[in-house]
Amino acid sequence: METSNGVDKYDYAKELKEFIDTKAGVKGLVDSGVAKIPRIFIKPGEDQSSLQTTCTTHLQVPIIDLNGLGSGQRIQIVNNIRQAAQTWGCFLVINNGFPVSLQETILDSARQFHEQPQEVKAPWYSLDAQRRVRFYSNGYFSASTSAQWRDILTFFHVEELQKEQIPPVCR
Repeated sequence: METSNGVDKYDYAKELKEFIDTKAGVKGLVDSGVAKIPRIFIKPGEDQSSLQTTCTTHLQVPIIDLNGLGSGQRIQIVNNIRQAAQTWGCFLVINNGFPVSLQETILDSARQFHEQPQEVKAPWYSLDAQRRVRFYSNGYFSASTSAQWRDILTFFHVEELQKEQIPPVCR
């Protein structure tokens, strides 16, 4: 769309709606052979060259070790989590008490879910935060920020779910 002075006017809401309506997520875009990152995923005011510079920087995600949680280190661990969440928005948790085999099974199930054809995943796609099992690509959208280049499969109150409420590859 162009304005009267010939400058390209970007319709964020339209592009976002088109993306959401596919129910295919980011992987669906990649699988479709998209050659250019859609504008909704680019931060306002940034160009591709500044993103490339950011992507080539070596960064280390904070590691949170839960090993000392029960031995008087709780306050320090909580402070480490707070710091990581505020500065990074994410962190890696180690020594969480879950068997490695269980962690591997969960990761494998998530990979299998995301590798399925779009038509199999689409029924799980929803922006409704009340759904206890849902697949989505962003939880919050705003024209003043870029959409996030990620797909999410999330479960709430897993212990209360019936088998048929869970995607077959995740059971």
